[in-house]
Amino acid sequence: MRIGSVSEIVISIAICVTVGFLLVRSVAADVLSDPMRPYTRQVEIERSVGGKGFVLSAILYSADRRVAIVNGQPVSEGQRVNGARVRRIDRGKVELEVDGEILKLALITDKRTK
Repeated sequence: MRIGSVSEIVISIAICVTVGFLLVRSVAADVLSDPMRPYTRQVEIERSVGGKGFVLSAILYSADRRVAIVNGQPVSEGQRVNGARVRRIDRGKVELEVDGEILKLALITDKRTK
């Protein structure tokens, strides 16, 4: 068995380190989430009251703005969607008032993004 020159050994080590880095990086990419993605996984929740169905798809919640996507429409507190008034928008949940009845919709959190 022949022992290679110093430059061959350095090149071999560099190749091994590069391959190892690429393998670790590809595995880490599967674990890490997009930093721009909201803190919740956007799972649609459907609830019905008085024959009217409501689907909560997403919530945008910040210090100066609260918007929910209900039945595919962006709505803010006080606005109406399909006959329901949006009473409150919080992180992960929305309260609607439908014919005097309070309906609470909530998003399911994705434990992997916490």
